[in-house]
Amino acid sequence: MKIKLNNRKPKIGQPNLRVGWCDFAEKVSGLAIKIKPFKTKIKNIYGVPRGGLIIAVILSNLLRIPLITDQKKINERTLICDDLSDSGATFLDIMQKRKIVFTA
Repeated sequence: MKIKLNNRKPKIGQPNLRVGWCDFAEKVSGLAIKIKPFKTKIKNIYGVPRGGLIIAVILSNLLRIPLITDQKKINERTLICDDLSDSGATFLDIMQKRKIVFTA
């Protein structure tokens, strides 16, 4: 589901969803709770500019994990945040640039 926060129209077949700050904060807090058991495996958090940066800052504060803004500092223990994922191309591009192999 794509979140619309500006005047761009959603792609055909995807709903137009408006999210308020309270709902957004609640969702990110819920995400932090799910991430917390894995906190020891995460060294830092990187937010993909623009939309991912907001999520990354909030998660960094909630989890007390350092935020990085330099893509060159991404490593195997970096949590990468973005506001949406449709094809995964942004994530794969970052991983290839940093020569990181994804392991779950």
